[in-house]
Amino acid sequence: MAASRCASPIERRIIFLRRAESPENFHKTVLTETPDPFMKSAYELAMERLNKVAPSVKLTAAQKRQIADLESEYKAKIADLEISLTGKSTAARAAGDGGSGAELERLLVFERKKLQDRLEDLKEKVRSGKG
Repeated sequence: MAASRCASPIERRIIFLRRAESPENFHKTVLTETPDPFMKSAYELAMERLNKVAPSVKLTAAQKRQIADLESEYKAKIADLEISLTGKSTAARAAGDGGSGAELERLLVFERKKLQDRLEDLKEKVRSGKG
């Protein structure tokens, strides 16, 4: 079956052509449905480049536990902040003070971002072994 005369949509997928290795069959092409083992996808090539630039670091069990504890702690802090400031904002809006409610929402966004940044800094210290 030739690559240009595929009958069904399933057969229209990319078919890799590879020349036969022996000199007498060089003029023939071999149709395969699996990619050439030497060809790599763009994802694989990008991951190789990334690992050369910034190799992945393996975390110990203790580091993983520390990071999980930090995430849990900061998740609770953020939830507490959201509950308190959202309640105050809702109360201010119900009282007719929309400006104060909007200000409390901006404060919530700022404080949440500050806590998330602090969490990322602490996690990075743990990953680097300084925490």
